[in-house]
Amino acid sequence: MPSPGPRLRRPRIPHAALLPLALLSSCPSQRGPAAPDFAVARGDERTVDLPADLRGLSLYGPAGRILVRAAERPRVAASFVVSATTEDEARRVAAGCDLAVVPEGDLTRVEVRLPEGHPIERIGVDFVVELPPGLDLRLATHGGPIDTTAYEAGSQELHSQDGDLHIGRTRTRLVFESRRGDVEILGSFGEASGSSEDGDLRVMSAARGGLLAFEATSSDIHLLPEPDASLEIVFDHLGAALFSNVPLRRETEALPDGWTRERLSVGEEGDCCRFAFRVREGKLVVGRD
Repeated sequence: MPSPGPRLRRPRIPHAALLPLALLSSCPSQRGPAAPDFAVARGDERTVDLPADLRGLSLYGPAGRILVRAAERPRVAASFVVSATTEDEARRVAAGCDLAVVPEGDLTRVEVRLPEGHPIERIGVDFVVELPPGLDLRLATHGGPIDTTAYEAGSQELHSQDGDLHIGRTRTRLVFESRRGDVEILGSFGEASGSSEDGDLRVMSAARGGLLAFEATSSDIHLLPEPDASLEIVFDHLGAALFSNVPLRRETEALPDGWTRERLSVGEEGDCCRFAFRVREGKLVVGRD
């Protein structure tokens, strides 16, 4: 099959530029007065220790990154960046930001506590989460990446509005959503499901017995499993392209409303990793370059 070309996409702004743009936007309007300039202040790092009998963590952040890594002692550290109309106000708000630990069923929730009256859109938080292996994760961020590649989770539920997801090993169930960010799955998983509007998906692991369902409006999907992996793929699309760098068995079926179903098999039949993809446009690439 011919080599896939790049997909035309909405321009993406690197994460490092997102927060300054969101916090410092002061471009004058063509129809009104110029917006005020903003001052920025960084608060001292806030750290909370988590219970020794912790079973899982729930965490939501506004703009900013969530990084999870393995450690013997469970803790969460947060770095705050605040914008305000004056430098004194920015420093005052940054000094008032804090974290709190709240029980939430089987999970422990870490909450961001902000000074009353300051818009959350003008506050960014970068988290570093350290946990013993095997705990359940429920993580969400409005704008910024989530990275669990240095952690082996029990289960994972990850949501980001505009940020990329980088996902490590999941022992049981994985659920993910990134509306306009890309998703990279580097670790193995049991049962997984995810969605995106305009994000690409890269899957680097295809352990036998795994199952992944993914739905997107527009997406380039890259399956890059081990050379001896066995795959079964159902690919529903509205005119998306298919490329393969490995031998595969292929059956095509017309579905209602212009959709097409491709049934693809790679490697030996039987115990394999199964995928179900449904995208309106984009492409599916199977195999390493």
